[in-house]
Amino acid sequence: MIKIHTAGPSGSKYDDWRVRAIKKRDKDIANWKENGRPRPGPKPNQELWAELKQIFLSDVFHDKCAYCEGNHASGYPAHVEHYRPKLMVTEERQAIDHPGYFWLAYEWENLLLSCAHCNSNHSSIKDGEKVSHYGKLNEFRIQGQRVSEPSADPSQWQKELKAEQPLLLNSYDDEEPNLHIGFSKDGTVYAKTGKGKETVDVCDLNRIELVEARRSEAKKSARTRIYDRLAVIERDQTKIDEPFFDPSEPFSAWLNHYAMILVENLFAPFAKT
Repeated sequence: MIKIHTAGPSGSKYDDWRVRAIKKRDKDIANWKENGRPRPGPKPNQELWAELKQIFLSDVFHDKCAYCEGNHASGYPAHVEHYRPKLMVTEERQAIDHPGYFWLAYEWENLLLSCAHCNSNHSSIKDGEKVSHYGKLNEFRIQGQRVSEPSADPSQWQKELKAEQPLLLNSYDDEEPNLHIGFSKDGTVYAKTGKGKETVDVCDLNRIELVEARRSEAKKSARTRIYDRLAVIERDQTKIDEPFFDPSEPFSAWLNHYAMILVENLFAPFAKT
């Protein structure tokens, strides 16, 4: 998982999209109130998400899953994911009395890219047995006070939502994910904090297929990248602190970690002399 640094989408295509998205959002809120605040809330418009994916999300997430960093080439097609679930909310996989955050269905701050494996039901192998996992789906636990309906001023929504103190990591809002999640030498993930544990557990970030994909990518590219970078550093010392793998590359967080392990092993004999 990597942190996404962005001020949000811009440009004429986004401006046009935003006008239509706000119109749909406000209509949904009005209907919801008129209908007696039903649970779940109104059904969103999937075409609008597909448009925003092309305008903004695919680029800013480098076509990678926000949670596991898999991309299309590595077999992890990215879907538009609602960080705060849009139609219903579960805590420990049990539905709670909440309409879903339907009013955030078109707010870019609530939209990420996520692969189907992290975001929905999937099967995996554990201890030689086939097991199923929910994926994130509608799971969204918090530590603070939950927001159950939109306030009158949309410009205040993001500020109000911070009081929820979500347990799940957010690529936009949180500190660098490596403060919450680390990697073991075998490609598995471990949690450093409670938010890290929630993210690893909810998105099943240690499913065997994902761990094997990390190992495969490391075996394929890490050593070559290290020797290439060392050659660059010999020519330009200012490059010494740059990461081996760019955030746009699949599994970049893991690969940078693994590359540093290899570098340490490479220079270990010299440190003893």
